[in-house]
Amino acid sequence: MKVFELSAVRDATTETIKGVDFEVAVSPYAFPEYLECGYQESEGVFVIKFKYLDTEPAIKLASDAVARLNVGKHTGRLLSLEIPVDRLGVDKIKMRVIETAVRAIESARQQKPEPKSRMNYDAATEAIREHEHEIAELATA
Repeated sequence: MKVFELSAVRDATTETIKGVDFEVAVSPYAFPEYLECGYQESEGVFVIKFKYLDTEPAIKLASDAVARLNVGKHTGRLLSLEIPVDRLGVDKIKMRVIETAVRAIESARQQKPEPKSRMNYDAATEAIREHEHEIAELATA
């Protein structure tokens, strides 16, 4: 498994409520700090895991027909996704891993309409896009 440190954007915004300005920022616990990915030969899957400042139990989330997602039981944060690459043709794996991961996250995002979940899923997608070339190379190694 290869680990990538992430550089999530955590900009604060200013909101005015009844004439009072508030600086609003998302908790650092909502964004993944690390992305870990690699092929698990025993399962025949390529796994992408998101590591946060804290841990929590995972539950499976039905997303799409290809990828399996695990989210935090208490927060709904995206913890991992598994793509069954052994079922895909070798020449298609590079492109399909990234495409499948992003599509699965988008599907899960639509099931979790809370703003906190949407921001977390956006951060996960951004992390995958940031390292898509390295992930694709690992998927075919």
